[in-house]
Amino acid sequence: MLVGVELLPSSGSDLGSGSFDIYTVPHEWRSYDEETQEDEPLPGQLVVCLTGVHQREFTPMGTGEWDFGESPVYPATHSFRVYEARTGEAVATFVIDSDLDAYSSCPSALRIPIDSGTPGMAQGVKSETFAAELEPHVMADLG
Repeated sequence: MLVGVELLPSSGSDLGSGSFDIYTVPHEWRSYDEETQEDEPLPGQLVVCLTGVHQREFTPMGTGEWDFGESPVYPATHSFRVYEARTGEAVATFVIDSDLDAYSSCPSALRIPIDSGTPGMAQGVKSETFAAELEPHVMADLG
């Protein structure tokens, strides 16, 4: 599941993060496609946006490594908003405290201005944690 960042005049974030995060959804949220003979995500009825990432602690929980050096990874709180795809109506919000290891929290690519220093990165959220928070909304939509 791809979760986009809701574009607001103020980013709602105080730590570096990629422009999107990818989460793996549970197998039961997928359907079997006879043509491709593969599991496919069920047709989307919900849109989930990351609305903010905020540093929870001042002490890094680990370090992410880059070609140009290292970045401290800080515990973070991730805020999400869920919308109904058909109407655009906001149906839920939820907040998750980060729980991913430092290495996995660093995106594969990072764009920073030259001479801006090494950014602090937000600790990420495990797919399982994200799915557990989203499940009541998905199952209500499927039901």
